[in-house]
Amino acid sequence: MKKQIFALIGSVIVSAMVLSACGNGSNKIKLATGGNTGTYYAFGTAVGQVLGKSGDISFNIQSTGASKANIQLIDSKEVDMAIVQNDVMDYAYKGTDLFSEDGAVTGFSAMAGVYAEVVQIVADPASGINSVSDLKGKSVSVGDAGSGVEFNAKQILEAYGVTFDDISKQNLSFSASADAYKDNKIDAFFCTAGAPTTAIMDLVTNREIKILS
Repeated sequence: MKKQIFALIGSVIVSAMVLSACGNGSNKIKLATGGNTGTYYAFGTAVGQVLGKSGDISFNIQSTGASKANIQLIDSKEVDMAIVQNDVMDYAYKGTDLFSEDGAVTGFSAMAGVYAEVVQIVADPASGINSVSDLKGKSVSVGDAGSGVEFNAKQILEAYGVTFDDISKQNLSFSASADAYKDNKIDAFFCTAGAPTTAIMDLVTNREIKILS
């Protein structure tokens, strides 16, 4: 992981040097991340703090709807850099899956791999949910509407013969999912992020959880 982080930081520095050659004074880089309790936001904030110490670069860390929204922000030139799931980048470039209606987006390039993400399915131990197939008939958050998390959830559910019509689907962010779970408003939720994930780590201080495997 350290090697991947250093690769990203090195790429950011190179980009900052290019920006420096295009103008005078300090450079302000807009970096799109994710929800403020997710790994993207925490990682982006850390990168901004480390590289901002030089005084030559300043970062505007933006909390967003994550991968799909970040691709769109890059395409519309509203941000300079973004953290994005690699499968979502592939969908965008090919105009498939999440981008089948919007069409292909090709005005971006990958700078570096950062860290591996995992799909985590958090369930209530008292709910009788022991596998993905047990999510039928349950109230389940599948992430923000149109997010990479939602599409990952759809793929995994379908692999177990479950569709969105078989569950009480909720479209909630990581933090909203954790809050809803804590308040017994949902039985389970999907979270695609680097582990450990802040929203889940905060949750276990208040509630028992089960991670489906």
